[in-house]
Amino acid sequence: MCSEKCPFSQSHEWPIRAIVVGFLLLFPVLTPAQIVKNVQIVGFLDLTHLSPGNTIGNVWGFCRNGREYAVVAITDAGVAIVDVTDPANPVEASFVPKPPNTDRLYYAQPYSKGYVYATMRPGPLQIIDVRDPYNAKEVGLYSQNFTEAYKPWVDELRERLYLIDTQGGPAGVSTIVLDISNPTQPVEVGTYGVGYHHIYVRNDTAYGFHFNKGVDVLDVSDPANIQLIMNFDPLLPKTHSGWLHDNGKYLTVDHEYAPGEGPDSLGGHLQIWDVSAMPASPTLLGRYYTSTNHTGQASLHHSYWYFDLIYMSYWTEGVRIVDASDPRNPVEVGVYDWEDPNVSGIYRGIWGVFPYLPSRYILASFRTAGLYVLDYNGDGPGIQHTPIDTAKTATSALTGEFTWINGAPIDASASFVYWRSQSGNSWNQTAVQQKSDSTYSFSIPIAPGISRIEYYIDVADTLGRRTRAPGLAPYLDWYETFISSDAALPVVMVTYTATVTAEGIQLVWETAAEVNHAGFDILRKLSGEAVFTVLSSYLDNPNLRGRGNATRGRRYAFLDQTVERGQTVFYLIRAIGLDGSIQDFGPLQVKYPLEPIPDKFQLLPNYPNPFNSGTRFRFQLPVRADGKHHAIQLIVYDINGRPVATVFQGELPPGEHVIYWDGRSNENGSIASGIYFAVLRAAGTVHIQKITCIR
Repeated sequence: MCSEKCPFSQSHEWPIRAIVVGFLLLFPVLTPAQIVKNVQIVGFLDLTHLSPGNTIGNVWGFCRNGREYAVVAITDAGVAIVDVTDPANPVEASFVPKPPNTDRLYYAQPYSKGYVYATMRPGPLQIIDVRDPYNAKEVGLYSQNFTEAYKPWVDELRERLYLIDTQGGPAGVSTIVLDISNPTQPVEVGTYGVGYHHIYVRNDTAYGFHFNKGVDVLDVSDPANIQLIMNFDPLLPKTHSGWLHDNGKYLTVDHEYAPGEGPDSLGGHLQIWDVSAMPASPTLLGRYYTSTNHTGQASLHHSYWYFDLIYMSYWTEGVRIVDASDPRNPVEVGVYDWEDPNVSGIYRGIWGVFPYLPSRYILASFRTAGLYVLDYNGDGPGIQHTPIDTAKTATSALTGEFTWINGAPIDASASFVYWRSQSGNSWNQTAVQQKSDSTYSFSIPIAPGISRIEYYIDVADTLGRRTRAPGLAPYLDWYETFISSDAALPVVMVTYTATVTAEGIQLVWETAAEVNHAGFDILRKLSGEAVFTVLSSYLDNPNLRGRGNATRGRRYAFLDQTVERGQTVFYLIRAIGLDGSIQDFGPLQVKYPLEPIPDKFQLLPNYPNPFNSGTRFRFQLPVRADGKHHAIQLIVYDINGRPVATVFQGELPPGEHVIYWDGRSNENGSIASGIYFAVLRAAGTVHIQKITCIR
């Protein structure tokens, strides 16, 4: 991009502390020297005040209502949401602390429906609502079948969340796949027995980076039956992570090790592999390493393709960018290295880099400082786009606009918008029209019966350099809008849930507004059935009747008492307009347990007891009067009353639960033989159970 970038205007008053501290910290980290090539610092936000140990983790980005945000994992504190719409003045919009008695929150990844998923070691999956980024809040914790997870991966296409390198669950489970079609109520749909350090998923194929055991290629089309396609050995240790090119042919493999740890003296660096001939063995095409890769503790951490550019975060070599249009000969085109020679040591430099904002600014998380916003002058034009309103009324076409904000001018004749009416379909192309010096428009044709559109923008500048919005399109992200042929959608939904109760399955949902709304139908199907059928309708159930036109929402509820025990059922909540228009929410998946929901709290005997390598704690939770989940805390104490291990802390629904403990302490060491006490706090009660470990 050109250096004369134009930041967005801002209505917020920027905190003086952030600006002053940012400039004070900016220059000291440039000593003793720096390496700079075609990259400049645009902005900086100190985040060390949030972290007792000055430990910043990964960074990711997302857009909301045309504004750009960074998601920064603060390892020992929580998740920071930073507004980077004005890149020269990043602002801490929100901070969500991690749950008590958790640690090592390294990664937090957004989901396009307005949520962020954070993982920690130990700790549950934390679900954060960022639909209002300036008021982000925790809305759920999930820890079924694990006590810790290293990394989340969001699969937008399949609406799945992969939890990587989980611990503390059933034997043989290291990867857990969740259905997040309802973002706040994940449902486990599959597991796999191999624990990867990182994973990359596209369509039905996953690449699992297995550190010293190479790269696994997996068929994940059925998450309940994940199959190994092949394994290949990248010939170097610590296969940390990687990323797949748009064309699906080239896979980067990031090696994380210091010089002297591997078979050569280079230290951790980048490999580019041709994986197009699978299941035949992939072919190594090229490698990249820095000019100082062989000194100190230099090591690559992460890499990301953006068209033919590869953006990399190095532990002690800063941010690196290479042009890999010829993957056999990647050429370094951009560098910002904060210190040369490297004196801080490995794991103290750049944790992560995120190059996918529509503005084309680069986010970089500095382990001991905070968030940097960088500008590489060789990328595509920066644009700003506010997604088409999800309650948009449309007849024959859906229209949108975007604005050119920086870089070389846009070439409208080489720019397009791609769209489809159903996930997984091929993309259609529509032209871009220039309206003014900086404003461009597009029109998407709407066929009868179409209820939703997915789309993304792909623009080129006059130099042939390209930008996509959202940046992770077309495989990992896109914009989504719901449409109606002649009227606004019947309702704006706030939340909808399904909960197992003693009487049946309780559906609860809440609207924010209703427009020409007749009422709701509840549809259900059993696992294995192809078609939903109407279970109850507003036509004969007054509790499901709508409010016509209402600017204020309402809470609705429906109890399904006809479901049989042991069944897995799926529900759709269907809003029907006075004009006959239809809007579906769901499906919600629920398994109705074989055993009745208990009517009181009970702590059952753990098994085995005595135990050697681990034991399972069993307890029953009754239904709460308010229908909410129970806050649970399970801690093991030694005979002197000192806490040894926090086995579980989070929320659980009514029913019987089994939690596995591997017999390791909070310091991750095996406990000694002896007598211990498990203390379970739940439902306003405290229960204590003696357990015995025999080594």
